[in-house]
Amino acid sequence: MRRRDFLNGLGYAVLAWPLVAAAQPSAGMPRVAALFNGPEDVEKPNLVMLIRGLEEHGYAADRNIVLDVRYGHGRIDRLPGIVRELIARKPDVMLLQGSQAIWAGKKATSTIPIIMVSIADPVGQGVVASLGRPGENITGFSIVTEADVSKRLQLLSEILRPAARIAYFTNLSNPAMPPLWRSVSDAAMQMDIALSLHDCKNIAELDAALGALSKQRPDGVLVEADALLSTSRRKIIAFLLREKLPSMWASPFGAPEGGLMSYGANFTENWRSAGRYIDRILKGAKPGDLPVEQPTRVQLVINQKTAQALGITIPPPMLLRANRLIE
Repeated sequence: MRRRDFLNGLGYAVLAWPLVAAAQPSAGMPRVAALFNGPEDVEKPNLVMLIRGLEEHGYAADRNIVLDVRYGHGRIDRLPGIVRELIARKPDVMLLQGSQAIWAGKKATSTIPIIMVSIADPVGQGVVASLGRPGENITGFSIVTEADVSKRLQLLSEILRPAARIAYFTNLSNPAMPPLWRSVSDAAMQMDIALSLHDCKNIAELDAALGALSKQRPDGVLVEADALLSTSRRKIIAFLLREKLPSMWASPFGAPEGGLMSYGANFTENWRSAGRYIDRILKGAKPGDLPVEQPTRVQLVINQKTAQALGITIPPPMLLRANRLIE
């Protein structure tokens, strides 16, 4: 069997996994709640990894665990309500993705263990006391540093030289994003790049920002890994391809789905690692005693098909530095 066929089959199998779990008698079974920010089709790779992580530690839906899955569909305003809905089902562990959902969980409960899956600078945001000893009922995985966003700008500018104007898409209502904006602003000044801010807090603002690009015609676009932007990435990528605009993504899915490049940690792996922390918590570990894990490796992904469509030649040294080439 070809690897692609196997993975596709695995994906469809595990999508049924939580539905089977919900149908099983739950008496005596631990209950795990997971909130994904995007719609089902966008979040499928993350769900696949979560199921795999649980199975690696001996959990099966038809045997010894119940998994409640909810999707935010990119609507950040809906996340607090979904978190409260999940809490009402009395889970033994909650998995929350991104700053907005995690803050909603932190405000809603101080007793149910919360595993953060992908959050930037949880100490700086005040979510946890420290990485080594987060304290209270929260632990998990961080995804990005301020150095990463500066590196993304540098890599994009290397390909687009001379790059004078870069559009920066973010969401400053996300508490993780303002420090990244300050970092990339400083880096742009040092590189003599004019950086235009596009602050997208909802779909209407995202649509307006995309429309502005048609008139501004920047040399390139830098897109952060905010929940709204990541879950809207297919829409954004389709627009950028039509407008012949090269893009660098913080989301690991950006380049594989048609963006020019992505650079950062593959936070899909965090969902797999969450299975390990779920197992430890269900066996008695206190989340506040489990260290918040940081990414140990970042990946540069380059989509050569997109480069060809945009008429961009990737320098050979850049190709050699890439961890993955999409041809």
